[in-house]
Amino acid sequence: MIAVLNGRSDWRLISRTTSTADLLARITADDETPGWHTAMRCLRDGDGVLVVASSGDGHYLWRFLTPDGDVLAESPPVHRDEQACRDSFATAQRAAHTALGPTHVRPGHAPAGARV
Repeated sequence: MIAVLNGRSDWRLISRTTSTADLLARITADDETPGWHTAMRCLRDGDGVLVVASSGDGHYLWRFLTPDGDVLAESPPVHRDEQACRDSFATAQRAAHTALGPTHVRPGHAPAGARV
């Protein structure tokens, strides 16, 4: 089961099973951070910039940013290499799709490369 846990200043996207819960994405919000629904929609639609970085202790994390550089979502720094980190981002995108439903395209506003 995919769930969004929305706190006062943060949100977390998790995948729950009967025995575990995995943190897929999170954000600690401030006054400039988009709300969780906006951030999840951007994550689902790939509307942002993915940055994969070393956490300094041998692990990697991803951050998903607005074009202005504000953080929309990030992973915990637990990935063993860059590819595992990118795979984790793809998993978070699929989870956001599950949580929010499919992308809705308004008539006349098809995404780039889409066939209409």
